[in-house]
Amino acid sequence: MAESSAVASEVASAVTSVSETVGAVANAPETISNLFEMAGKAIYGAGYTAAFVVVFPAAFIFAAVPKGNALVQGILDGSAAARNRAEGMLG
Repeated sequence: MAESSAVASEVASAVTSVSETVGAVANAPETISNLFEMAGKAIYGAGYTAAFVVVFPAAFIFAAVPKGNALVQGILDGSAAARNRAEGMLG
């Protein structure tokens, strides 16, 4: 009698395992879709965080630099000259 209850327990366990496997396979497309959605949210969150941690403070710092001094004028003139030369070389 103990043997038949052990066999019945193993059969019930196997049926449960097969049922769980079938359920997992049936839900695979939804699970994959959820993983892509979570990855998209993580990438968006990382970009949003980078914008506020790096770009936002940098914009404030660059906005605070006076524009009428020789250093800034030299950078602007050099940038314009480089752009003109590159346009001349590329056509």
